[in-house]
Amino acid sequence: MKSSDCLIGSLLKLERTKQEKSQREICYGICVPSYLSKIEKGSVSADKKILEKLFQKLEIHYEINPEFTTAYRVKLEEYYHKIYFNFETEECYQELLKKDMELSHSELAIDWLIIKSQKDEYTTLLLKEIENQMTVKQKSKFQVFCGQHNFFDFNEEEFKEFEEACEILNQSYGYLLLCYQYLSRGEYAAIHRLENRITTMALQEGNLFSLADYYMVKGTAYGCLDMDEMMMDYYGRVISLLENTGWRERLVDIYYNIGATLISLKNYNVALTYLGKAEVEFGICGSSLYHKKAIALIRMGKIEEATIALDQMKNVMEKNELTLSADWLKYQEACMECHEGYLHNPEYLTLLEELIE
Repeated sequence: MKSSDCLIGSLLKLERTKQEKSQREICYGICVPSYLSKIEKGSVSADKKILEKLFQKLEIHYEINPEFTTAYRVKLEEYYHKIYFNFETEECYQELLKKDMELSHSELAIDWLIIKSQKDEYTTLLLKEIENQMTVKQKSKFQVFCGQHNFFDFNEEEFKEFEEACEILNQSYGYLLLCYQYLSRGEYAAIHRLENRITTMALQEGNLFSLADYYMVKGTAYGCLDMDEMMMDYYGRVISLLENTGWRERLVDIYYNIGATLISLKNYNVALTYLGKAEVEFGICGSSLYHKKAIALIRMGKIEEATIALDQMKNVMEKNELTLSADWLKYQEACMECHEGYLHNPEYLTLLEELIE
């Protein structure tokens, strides 16, 4: 069957699903349900008159204007380009959204809905219904974009599909998302194995952000292994690449990660220096930063200063309705550390058990 048959069938199924209507309800007086089922699967080249009636039944117009198709195919590719290079996408997205109805009912529908699915969970569920009718490239894009938001939810089969999708997409953007997955899974050697591929690809693409982002992921991996010299080497590359670019704000993550790692290595003075850079240079005053400052000060025996940092942490959390319960537990744990003999306090051990859980 032609790819257009699959697309038209997919659009019919998408719209019917959105309207929560059965096949029998849509095809009544037009064709038998089994024929509509074949159309939706793309296994038949449907009669144009029947298609027209089916679309009318769904109260939608199928956009066939070639000028519209050509112009908006370019705009869709422009959006994808912005995603891959980490450029601002909101203005481009809003422009596309103005033509939502036309795009959703045209041969550009699947590519548009893949973009839309990044902001709309319902669209993601709809696309999963027709995933088998996408082209290989469309399916890989969809899986990569879905993977961007599922760092901890993949089972092994889904993760394997994600890896394959990144291979098919064959861009530094996808491989970086794969590295973040490896980082969350503690598979640090896999991140190292991708270094030559990603750095070479990023240079060929002219994608400075991908190059810096890979160095940040690898530096973080070394930080997780308490290999501070290697961590500082890769983080130093990120700082050099980003400090004079439009992505300079990403350095706050670097400074925070350096500080957090150095605390685990008991290098408290230098840790506070980097946490201070994140706070002073970028105005970042999150609860996690104040928590790390407090921990470093407690370990240095500066309890009064630690208490100030904990008060600041509490103030930030009270203003944020989305503060996690784990953050409150971290706050309570740090407060207990400010008192002598806390290790012998049964309440402290109970609190640790809650934190671990």
